[in-house]
Amino acid sequence: MLKEKQLSAELVHADFFAWQCKEPFDAIYEQTSLCALPSDKWKAYENSLYDWLKPKGKLFAQFMQTEKEGGPPFHCDVSAMIDLFITEKWKWGEEHETQIIHSGGLHEKTFLLEKLL
Repeated sequence: MLKEKQLSAELVHADFFAWQCKEPFDAIYEQTSLCALPSDKWKAYENSLYDWLKPKGKLFAQFMQTEKEGGPPFHCDVSAMIDLFITEKWKWGEEHETQIIHSGGLHEKTFLLEKLL
């Protein structure tokens, strides 16, 4: 499908906290990685995403909504995500109406963020 549209993508399978990218990406898709991490690792995760994107690069993020304590998956409250992905580094787009629904009542809120510098 990508070839038909003259696009390409690279899939990387690695230890997230050990891997170093050779050159920054145009876009990163985030789904259920952040919510799998305890909150004390979230800042390191955000810093890596920021470092791996080109200026004006896009982060397609889906933030898990569990409405519960503990995890994984851990609840990624949108106000906590705004505090994590700060507006000095990230431009937040509007929340997309499409939500990813999971069994057991969990869902993800989807946002498009853009790296500012």
